[in-house]
Amino acid sequence: MKGSKNMDKEKDKKAIMGKNVIQTDKKLMLLAHVKPGLKYRIEAIYGGYCLNSRLHAMGILPGEVVKVIHRTGLGPMTLAVKGVRIALGRGIAHKIEVSEA
Repeated sequence: MKGSKNMDKEKDKKAIMGKNVIQTDKKLMLLAHVKPGLKYRIEAIYGGYCLNSRLHAMGILPGEVVKVIHRTGLGPMTLAVKGVRIALGRGIAHKIEVSEA
């Protein structure tokens, strides 16, 4: 039975990949929901040209590793990017997708 489950998963992966969607083993989450004290790799930024330009100027871009220094339930969060601390608002943090580094 376990063998057939693995084969079904492989078929599902191939079906998804055929639709130009690549399925990975990474657990993706929004930056606004991560735990402080850990490092995360930025996978995607879902924003317009202006937001992307601003984040790139601060060194926040896909592939970069950031450390979450401070996060509370409300208000801005503090990140360390390339040795620099940056305060980032919750709205922007909801537009950044990350995975554990």
